[in-house]
Amino acid sequence: MTCLEKNRSPLPRVAPVQVHWKGKQRPHAVTAFSSHLTEIFDPQRSVKAPSHFAYDSLKKEWHNLLFQGDNTQVLDLLLSNGFRDNIDFIYIDPPFNSGSDYVRTIKLRGAVTRPALLQQTAYQDTWDTAAYLQFMYERLLKLKELLRDTGFLCVHLDYHVGHYVKLVLDEIFGQENFRNELIVKRVYKNLQGQFTEIKSLPQGHDVIYCYSKQPETRFKPVTVEKEQVNHPQGYWKEFWSGADRPTMRYPILGVTPTAGQWKWRKTRAQQAVDNYNEYQRNRTSDTLSLYHYWMQTGCDKEFIRKSPTGKIEHWVPPSPRKFLDTVWSDIASYSFDHGFRTEKSEELLERLLTAFSKPGDLVLDVFAGSGTTARVAQLLGRRWIACDVHPGAVQMTSRLLQQNIGEQLRTKTTRYPIFLIYQVNPQTRGKRTPSNNPSVRATMTVESLDNQNVRITLDSFDSPILLKSLGISKKILKEKIPDFRSMIDAVLIDPDYDGTVFHGSYADVPLKKDALVKGTYEFNIPREHSTIGVKILAVTGEETMLVQKI
Repeated sequence: MTCLEKNRSPLPRVAPVQVHWKGKQRPHAVTAFSSHLTEIFDPQRSVKAPSHFAYDSLKKEWHNLLFQGDNTQVLDLLLSNGFRDNIDFIYIDPPFNSGSDYVRTIKLRGAVTRPALLQQTAYQDTWDTAAYLQFMYERLLKLKELLRDTGFLCVHLDYHVGHYVKLVLDEIFGQENFRNELIVKRVYKNLQGQFTEIKSLPQGHDVIYCYSKQPETRFKPVTVEKEQVNHPQGYWKEFWSGADRPTMRYPILGVTPTAGQWKWRKTRAQQAVDNYNEYQRNRTSDTLSLYHYWMQTGCDKEFIRKSPTGKIEHWVPPSPRKFLDTVWSDIASYSFDHGFRTEKSEELLERLLTAFSKPGDLVLDVFAGSGTTARVAQLLGRRWIACDVHPGAVQMTSRLLQQNIGEQLRTKTTRYPIFLIYQVNPQTRGKRTPSNNPSVRATMTVESLDNQNVRITLDSFDSPILLKSLGISKKILKEKIPDFRSMIDAVLIDPDYDGTVFHGSYADVPLKKDALVKGTYEFNIPREHSTIGVKILAVTGEETMLVQKI
């Protein structure tokens, strides 16, 4: 240690941030809320209904988890069942406190005789700022407890409250664990041309705040494919940098900088010099370019030389990919594929999950919406947990996941083909059967083909809520909607329903938006006297179940 280093004062520590608002309080002790398994999606029917979902028991044979309930209760449930310090990546897209009501656009399936669009309120996003901050504070504290020491959290917000929540995140995670503020593109209509003066510019972006749990944690650089490779044979670039680190000024090829610094540490730079000298010795003719030598030797060597003008240069190999910074304007952050105005795009989640997690990692999203995070995690080979308070959101997430998993099973590309659906309700004790909406009416015919096979035919289906929204009376239902299957999003079948947990073994979930469910199904039953459960999901998010003993 030099005298200068010995006498140098340590850098002052940054004082921790504390944010105050009216009514701020830390959440009470974790409450072990009750949960009730209502549905298993297991097309191969390979598992039995588990008695509980403790993390240690799930580790041996993982099943993904989908919860319907208040997310703070779900977080307590996870903390009390061994998930503390076991989540690798968390993405949340909470309400933005925008002052708006958000709706889901619903379209009937198939061809109908009139426009069949209606809107259904998804959630109200109007808050008192103090109440909103308390809402986020309680959830962020619990999310931190669930996150691994090597994990990352990404919070998606916009200009309404992002600056406030950033300070809350600094308080909970520490300023030293703030990694990046990502700028992501949002879709908007630019109507400025009709005005001579405007109050403000259109909002063209959202922000994603990225935090780690420990400052030492690292993640992979984010890259995208280049539209054009400008230097297909590589190129030479000056090795000197304008940054000022005296420890990075060392002699190389007879040159020692007096200001600035070299880009690499001395041992790495010397190895690159040796690599270039070796290339020169092996170069028997002008036909062996440095690019071809680099290819022949495994594409991993680095090179440094002194140029004809006396500059020290390092060789930059060709790359079909470029490294991104924090402005992600090349992709859209929103998608409107499933009728939600605030639905985030799969492309955005794929980029985040690829950067901050690896296959097999456990991903959590407690504001699931249409389930984009869970779907992308499923497609990328990550384990996942998702939750939403709205039954319609859980239903849509389940339906879309079933599509993805069905395709993965056909192509044999999934490690995790099973997910369980739980309802979290502190007021309920004991077993709970899947919900059956009395306002939705459906009928079916069941035929025994032999001792092991049956045929089910859906005969009718209607939803008074849907008909009222469309302004259609039951008298003219067949005229306006000739095929009742237009009102059905999916049909799930449990050939051995136990009256408590719906074990979905057969799923009719049309991939195309305008396609109809089949309506007729033939399948095996496990024994002669079985009880068949048929769950019918309406396009509005309602569901009903028909049960019949064979």
